[in-house]
Amino acid sequence: MTNKIGNLTCHITRVIPVYTKHIAQHPLAGGAVIHRDMENPTRSWQVDVMLTAGARGKAGTLENLESASYPCVLQYDAESVTGGTQDYIFGYIRSLEKVPEPNGKIDAYSASLKFDEITWWGRTYVNSGTALLHDLDYQGPGKQEIFDPKWGKHNFTLDRDSAKKFTYECILTGNLEEINAIEIYDDEETFWTLIEYGTGDYHWIISEDTAYKIKGTSCLKLVCEAGTKAYYDIAHDYGSNQDWSGKDFFCMWIYGNNTNVNRIIYLKCPDNSNRMGWYFSDNYVGWKRFVFPLLGDYDLLTGSPNLAQVRTVIFYDYPSYALGTWYFDRMVVDTGQWVKIEHQIPDEMKKGTAYHTNYYSWNVGSGAYAAAFAAVSIASGDINTGYLYLLNGSTVSTVKGAVTLGARPYLVGAKGETKTDGPGNGDNNAGDITYSQLKGLKYKGGVAVFMPPSTMCRDTTGIGAINKAKLKIEVYFNDEYSSLVN
Repeated sequence: MTNKIGNLTCHITRVIPVYTKHIAQHPLAGGAVIHRDMENPTRSWQVDVMLTAGARGKAGTLENLESASYPCVLQYDAESVTGGTQDYIFGYIRSLEKVPEPNGKIDAYSASLKFDEITWWGRTYVNSGTALLHDLDYQGPGKQEIFDPKWGKHNFTLDRDSAKKFTYECILTGNLEEINAIEIYDDEETFWTLIEYGTGDYHWIISEDTAYKIKGTSCLKLVCEAGTKAYYDIAHDYGSNQDWSGKDFFCMWIYGNNTNVNRIIYLKCPDNSNRMGWYFSDNYVGWKRFVFPLLGDYDLLTGSPNLAQVRTVIFYDYPSYALGTWYFDRMVVDTGQWVKIEHQIPDEMKKGTAYHTNYYSWNVGSGAYAAAFAAVSIASGDINTGYLYLLNGSTVSTVKGAVTLGARPYLVGAKGETKTDGPGNGDNNAGDITYSQLKGLKYKGGVAVFMPPSTMCRDTTGIGAINKAKLKIEVYFNDEYSSLVN
């Protein structure tokens, strides 16, 4: 890797972090001011530089960068430079001190400079919606902001020469348990009817329990003990058709006992010839919230179920049974939520009709990123949510029922500006975005993603990961310069 400060090629011998507090503010090119709350107190660096082969002219360029406080990229090979920890730092030269050359060398110039890192490309923020951003190892509680994707595990890459692009990754977690829910069951255990049938070795009992509840005042307790029956159903028949056509998800809490029996939940819509359902395993201990998409990813599908004609809710175990005790609590049907994220970018993006920003999601089935689910050019944005995967393996197109629903990319804007996707085919149900007043770079891009209700767990694989998506953001720029706002 070529060592550079801005576009000035040089020999960098040492990059050492300086653990000192920054001054309250510092003027930058263009009249912007960088404040302490825009900086991390540990992100200041002592950089030792040597210039040869035209050193005098290069020295003038370096000194101009320092006097103008021009934001630039410090690029070096972290593996070969003393003290190096990362290949790129975006910031400005706060001060520069020339080091006298021994023996009167003419075509050589050495300097020790203080380089302060600033908020830069890829600073990402949850603009609206109840959601959290995580690095790829999913440690910690998650935040509403990725301050700098070069720090932490975000797989940041930068191509300054040929492609002129940067990429980084994160995990987005929808963190809202209920959005616009219709309650099916909570606290009233007489809602359910137990039916036992066939000849076998079991007997099932349901009752109200107040000790193990996770919601409300009570929950449904199910006990399986030795007996003379073979099968059971727990069901509720409404007596008339219920209209759930405006809902996207079926959600409920179940207390597991790690028996590995398979449980089935299904809906008659309106009868046994038109039904849908889902399987899941009792392979855990404690409370777990299950979120199933109502428009697809069924494990059981018969006929043409109609969500405007839901008549019966049923759950049971199949094909095997186990002795034990389980609990069931609050059951709802619900919508998802729109989560909008914005990210900071350079002033001048890739021009023309080509996309300058692409958004990708991780396909757990293939173990790789799918094609872009959303992309935006200078004038327009497009989507295909058949490529927008959630970490349980579902696609948002399945959850929403069409590849034209469930995402919307937005045109570039400055802080406080409201933007659409232009004449693109993004999902207009997401609405527009108004870019935040967040300090840092002047210009921002953004995307809206339709996220399911929270499963209230930290699973990043399997059935509990439906409210999470692993994203990669790819940004092409025409010029590195990035205006700052205070």
